Amino acid sequence: QSCFNHLLCDYVGDEGWLRKFRMEMRKMNRPGDVMTFKGKVARKYVNEQGEKCLDLEVWCENQREGVTTPSAATVLLPSRG
Repeated sequence: QSCFNHLLCDYVGDEGWLRKFRMEMRKMNRPGDVMTFKGKVARKYVNEQGEKCLDLEVWCENQREGVTTPSAATVLLPSRG
């Protein structure tokens, strides 16, 4: 979970917020596995409070099992000015 937190907080920056996070540990990452974290924007919108939001699909994969931990997050982005 901490690797996802680091990835998402780096993505939104110091002014952004991680609003919601969900992960499913479906397969094992074992010692020696090379874990790769990836993601894509699933939805971009402005919520009822006027906040700029992104729904993200993020996942961890390794060379042995493929996708091991499918996850989703909603982040709030800072205004640009």
